[in-house]
Amino acid sequence: MEGRDAHLPAHDEPCSRWAYMPQELLAQIFSHLEVDCIGQAAQVCRVWASAALDTFLWKHKFIQDFDLDPSTCHLPKATKSSGQPSWRGEYRRIVETTPCYMTDELTDHGHQVLHVSFSHNGQYFATCSKDGYVLLWDSGHPVRIRHYRDMRVFSWKYTQFSEFNATDTLLLVSGVHFGQHSVTGEIAVFTVDDEFELQCRINNKPYDIFGTWFNQEYVISGELIWLNTMLSESKLWLNKAHQETTSEHIAIVQPMFRFFNGNVSFCRMLRIAEFSVLPSLLRDSVAAAADCGATPPMDGPAGQREECRTTPAGADRGLTPARQEVKERVKYLLFTTGSKTYTPHQIGFKRLDGFRIRTRLEPGPSLRERVELRRRAEQLHQELLAAGQPLPDQPDWNDWEAVKHQFDTVDHVIDLHGHIIGMCLSPNQRYLYVNTRPWPDNYVIENPLHPPPIAREIDMHVIDVATKKRIGKTYRAHKAYTCNEGCFFLFVDVAKQFVASGAEDKRAYLWDRHHTACLSKYPHDDVVNAVAFSPADPGVLVTVSDDCTVKVWRSRLNCQRLGIDTAELPRCERHRRRRRGRSCGGCAQERARVEPVDGIRLMDDTADAEVRHSTTGVSQHVMDLISQPRSVRC
Repeated sequence: MEGRDAHLPAHDEPCSRWAYMPQELLAQIFSHLEVDCIGQAAQVCRVWASAALDTFLWKHKFIQDFDLDPSTCHLPKATKSSGQPSWRGEYRRIVETTPCYMTDELTDHGHQVLHVSFSHNGQYFATCSKDGYVLLWDSGHPVRIRHYRDMRVFSWKYTQFSEFNATDTLLLVSGVHFGQHSVTGEIAVFTVDDEFELQCRINNKPYDIFGTWFNQEYVISGELIWLNTMLSESKLWLNKAHQETTSEHIAIVQPMFRFFNGNVSFCRMLRIAEFSVLPSLLRDSVAAAADCGATPPMDGPAGQREECRTTPAGADRGLTPARQEVKERVKYLLFTTGSKTYTPHQIGFKRLDGFRIRTRLEPGPSLRERVELRRRAEQLHQELLAAGQPLPDQPDWNDWEAVKHQFDTVDHVIDLHGHIIGMCLSPNQRYLYVNTRPWPDNYVIENPLHPPPIAREIDMHVIDVATKKRIGKTYRAHKAYTCNEGCFFLFVDVAKQFVASGAEDKRAYLWDRHHTACLSKYPHDDVVNAVAFSPADPGVLVTVSDDCTVKVWRSRLNCQRLGIDTAELPRCERHRRRRRGRSCGGCAQERARVEPVDGIRLMDDTADAEVRHSTTGVSQHVMDLISQPRSVRC
């Protein structure tokens, strides 16, 4: 070896010796470097560039930098559009497409901002606030107000929720009426055009039903009717979003369902899910529900239901349904409810495939005939009293068997064993993401007016709407601190690759959908109530807070596309916990300590040590490496 290297110049000796080092050993050495250093090392020579592309190296850096469990970490499935994914590609996707730069901070609201929602084309977003205004914004850069409306002129206390219809031509806005203890609200519908005209106003009780679009022209609202001190009826109505002027016989309001509520509970947070699915999945979920005796949560005044576990279609038959069946379109009404206490802790499912909109009203009796019918009923009542005969019996609402024929049944219910504080559907509407604050394990509710204590740690569950069961992903990191009585909504939003949620610890949180890794935190000066991704570009995220601000966060790619200089822009916080107790090469360092407290798993603050970094703390060298690595000759 000495004779072979004797003729080499002194400055070439290290290079030649490194050139003969096995690629596996180089990759192992590179695994101890930061990603930007790996990018620089890849430009030394072809051998180093090849080692820097090692699959196991990038898997190691991905697991290490994003705090993943190596035993459960795997690549997403291949798709027709993107092909077979790689660990290097996954790293690049997260670095380049995660919203991280705050490009706009909007202070036009004069009070706490409660909700934000995007139009489906991504051109607009709407915000609701306790100042009583709803603001419609152009989402381009810089963001500007397109329209606004003060809803206090309609006796609204504040606006709380908004949603665009499927064609982005109408905007639903939900609000709360004035009153110290008011539970009534109203829904208003506006046109999304140059005029922003009010189309209709619809009563809505309770206000946290919010309302939702049944289709692009009809809105679902609610009405709460108390039957006695503990029992009530939730009546859902279908309302046309604009007044009909063609004929007085065209229906603009029609009843949908009547649900029986027990233990001071009622329906809230309506959502509509419509997607395509194999019929066998639906049949198997229904059969499994029947086998385990699953019954609706509201088919008895005080019944307590347990969640039904279902088996995936074809699991015990060895079939491949995709080759034998054609997908069918299904539609579900989803809502929160309860059966054990008044706080929402269950998700109800009602299939809507058989529901038909009534297009024409029957004329019915005239006004004179209706007055005469009422006069005769009152006359009969007086005659029975005068004769001392018993009056017709009033329904005994506590006897469910005697009154159940008056109500609709819920198809299925899932009990999440915790206080539900927000939920959202995935872009394809197949999966439901639900924020819950869990109850203590095995807690027995003795009085429905005294719900269990709730954890400060929030769990985000994922439910497959087709099979009606929870899948094995749970997103954690965000926290809340209010008690049951003061608990409020923290809205969730879901994009193709990311999930985000508000939290009471003055931050919004973002996770990767596939890897369930918490990637970023978006700071505010107060509680973050809601978040929303742009459907046109998930690299755009809007967060709203009790600090009266609306913040717009954009990804590195989005800023490049818009020509935004990111050098001086504020950045989000990187959610990254350096695991302790093992070396970097182990890829499975110790997680932050978790201790059970009263049956609830709460994060120990002393173990929640975080190293905050920018999501884009990677140099241009690694961008070159990830996109198109260069081969440099020695």
